[in-house]
Amino acid sequence: MSGFLTNPAGSAPMTGAAIKVAYESQPDTNEFTDAEKTKLGQSSVFTAGEKTKLGSVARWFSDVAEMVASAANVTGDVVVVASGYNGESETFSIVADGTHATADGKGVVALTGISGQAVSSRVKFNSFADFTADGRPFANGRILTVAGVGDFEAVSAGAAASNAGGQGFVPSGTVTPFHFGCVEEPEGTYGGTDQSAKVQAFFDYINANALTDVNWTGAFSIANPVTLGATSEVKTMYCRGRLFLRAMVNLPGSVFRVDRLRADSIWGDLNVDCLGGADYAIRQTPVAIELGNISRAKLGTWRGRYAQIWGVWCTTEPGVKNSNLIKADKLMGWSCGSGYSLAGRSHTGTIGSKIDYGTAGSTSQATRISVANVGENSPAALANYGIEGATDPFVAGFAANDSNPKFVEIAGRLYHVIFEDRAGFNFWVYPRVPASVPDGTAFRWIFGGGVGFFGGDSNVAEIGIIEAASCGIGVSFGMLYGPKVGMLLTDAVGIAAHIGGNTGNSCFGTRVDSHYIEGADHHIVTSSIDCDFEIGNTFALDIGKIKTTVNPSDAAGNDTKLYPPIQKGRVSAAGIVLENAKQSNNAVGSTHDFTIDRANKHDVIKIDTVTVNLALLDHINEVTGVDSGLLTVIGTGVGSAPTEITFDPPAGHSVNGGAADATAVFSTFTKPGHFKIMLDIANSNWLVVGDE
Repeated sequence: MSGFLTNPAGSAPMTGAAIKVAYESQPDTNEFTDAEKTKLGQSSVFTAGEKTKLGSVARWFSDVAEMVASAANVTGDVVVVASGYNGESETFSIVADGTHATADGKGVVALTGISGQAVSSRVKFNSFADFTADGRPFANGRILTVAGVGDFEAVSAGAAASNAGGQGFVPSGTVTPFHFGCVEEPEGTYGGTDQSAKVQAFFDYINANALTDVNWTGAFSIANPVTLGATSEVKTMYCRGRLFLRAMVNLPGSVFRVDRLRADSIWGDLNVDCLGGADYAIRQTPVAIELGNISRAKLGTWRGRYAQIWGVWCTTEPGVKNSNLIKADKLMGWSCGSGYSLAGRSHTGTIGSKIDYGTAGSTSQATRISVANVGENSPAALANYGIEGATDPFVAGFAANDSNPKFVEIAGRLYHVIFEDRAGFNFWVYPRVPASVPDGTAFRWIFGGGVGFFGGDSNVAEIGIIEAASCGIGVSFGMLYGPKVGMLLTDAVGIAAHIGGNTGNSCFGTRVDSHYIEGADHHIVTSSIDCDFEIGNTFALDIGKIKTTVNPSDAAGNDTKLYPPIQKGRVSAAGIVLENAKQSNNAVGSTHDFTIDRANKHDVIKIDTVTVNLALLDHINEVTGVDSGLLTVIGTGVGSAPTEITFDPPAGHSVNGGAADATAVFSTFTKPGHFKIMLDIANSNWLVVGDE
């Protein structure tokens, strides 16, 4: 019987060992050899995760086979060494066999296991730790490339994909930082070694390649700043997952900068921690996340923490590109900047001396403060995040005041810092500080914070939620055209929301649907006269903490209150709507501008003699039909009568049918003057009708 183990005639009976060897050597048995049994038993040492990786590794080799098969110039053997059972090295060969050619002539690739092949010039994976979570291999921070000669070559991470004329290999699955040697560390442990070079290699790779599936999930410590889009526009359009970066040392600028993202590209969640903690003194890295030139990109939840200045800072590079129309699910800043009144959370100083400049009662004024001690100026890095003038305001004619969101609080009043001479230990503030504030008075710096927008081309952003906690400024809207924010959450901050630039800047259109405020020293602060905004539903808003820095000081240094904080704004609070009515404190000079700019306009002023400049807001009549309003003038005469009121029409208009451009004067009063004012549009004639 063929294959039956028999004892040849005349020979001694076979031993058990001989029978076993003879049987196992037969090709059509299903018997395991001892070596195979040992190897099979050793497979039990794999954990569940390693068994999952085994399946993924097998799929990866299959992907490689497909990729090699598609390479027109690949011939010969491709050898990769991977971990075998129980730590053994097991070699796999991918063979492009030209004798089994496909119809297109590119060959069929078969995957077979072999052993004992020399691997000195090959890429070797020493353990399962060398495979990513999804089973994609990497080796010592290297990626794999198929060279023209048909074998794998190890190339430095981030190198050009096509080396020596070869075809670049991109994994058929998801590209991750682990392909570039990054090693996962549990978020919050802050251990490990510097991985900044590997993280940068990952960024460079997705920068240079238009990838369709990138997952940047992982937590990595870095000792150098990293940039996405460092040299050119980022080609990748989609990246998912949650990346956590933690600076191991203090850095001179931002920990993470993103630049030159393509319009409509989508990016996952990001957390960036600077070295430091809650107290200001131990936070020395200026910015956690810097956004520049990312117009129309879509961000997930991005959080910066422990920055000396800004957690998330969005600005532009003039003439290069812009950051207009960005979208984000959520932007967050925790423990950033200076200004919250809790002990340890702010940079502080003492007035050594002060000198007033400019004109009292005018916006062309300032006080120069010399600090009492070295180190009490703001940090020098602040000059890189905003615009600081090169010439002091008095010499520059107050035309180049700094636009930075940078303030000091002195004796309970906020002042905008408009120039710094750090070398001379001086800084200039607007408005003037009262003479009654003595030298030796302490001051508190308020700068930086959770989220800051700045510049003429970081406009019209759309942010779902902005959250800031334990920060100097919760959020600063310093762009020309403000964003739309769904929810603003501010807790334990010096200023909850700042809007504007310097006194003469403009800031239009900022809208916040809801604003929750807790533990804020100042709730809303404006720093520009021409500043319109709308904040919808508010929680715990204290209207006594709505402030502005735009009012000049009088000769004694007191607030003139010429411009209310809500000069052109609108805020909903406790069931009422706060909006501009007129100048604060009845601060009426010799003239009063009566501009019909809304329905039911009614100005009430207290003065004896005044010229009323009549005007109708452009296009408001054709859009809304509004054409009239009321004016009441209360004087100091008998019965609160004023003395003389003159009405001055716009150029080419008349008053009560008089000559064009001629004024109309009312001077006989026995009580306050009450006037109904209407523009007869068709005849450019102002109808001014008094009660007497």
